[in-house]
Amino acid sequence: MAVEKKNFGIGSLSLPLVLLSLIFGTTTGDKFFRLIGNKVWSNENFGVNYTGIFSIILLILGFFLGRRFEVHWGAKLGGTVANIMVCIIAISMIIQMFFK
Repeated sequence: MAVEKKNFGIGSLSLPLVLLSLIFGTTTGDKFFRLIGNKVWSNENFGVNYTGIFSIILLILGFFLGRRFEVHWGAKLGGTVANIMVCIIAISMIIQMFFK
């Protein structure tokens, strides 16, 4: 059985984008935003969390790149991990709405 060699391409960015999303979803993202002089929250310590929004944007971008360019190296894995993370985020948001 021959092993299919996948080439690098734009879809290969899917996995690094998902990993960056996971990193920015932690306090590391907050520290990075403060380091470059941006606010983390819209109102001091509450409101809209800008690092969370940035993390979700990276996650969605990684998902679409992974699904669109599945033939590139790492794209399918990145798209799958992004899909799992989007499901986890959606489920946690639904749970928060009902048990707040």
